[in-house]
Amino acid sequence: MMRILVTGGTGVLGREIVEAAEAAGHVVRVGSRGPRRAGAPDAREWAVMDLASGSGIDEAVAEVDVVIHAASDPKRSQAADVDGTRALVDACTALISHSTQCPATFAQVGAALARPANCRARRTTISAPWRAW
Repeated sequence: MMRILVTGGTGVLGREIVEAAEAAGHVVRVGSRGPRRAGAPDAREWAVMDLASGSGIDEAVAEVDVVIHAASDPKRSQAADVDGTRALVDACTALISHSTQCPATFAQVGAALARPANCRARRTTISAPWRAW
C-alpha cells in the first residue's frame, strides 16, 4: 500500500485515477483548489492546494510515496501548468534533499512536461496496475 497524492483529483482524469488507486488498496490524498467535497470517503485524504499561487504544495506532498500530477488550468496555463508544475517538482525535490520521507515517483499527466525546458523533471514511463479508461 502506498500513499498517493493526486493533484487535480477532482477533475475528470483525476477522479478516475483516485478511484482506481483506492480500488487497488492505496491511501489517496486528493490535491484540489477547493475544500473537501461532501460525500468524499472518510479514508480519502484531502489537501487544499493551488499550483498557480503555490499555496499548500509543501503540505500536500508531505509523507506521500507517489505524486501523480493530473492538475491543469487552461485559463491560467503558464501560472498553474508550467510554473505550478515546477513548484510541485521543487517541493518533491526539497523533500528528497531534506527528509527520509519523500515521494518515490513523480508522474506527470498533461502538457507541462511536453516542453522539457519548462521544467527540470525527467520524463519517466510508469506502468500502473489500474484499468485503462
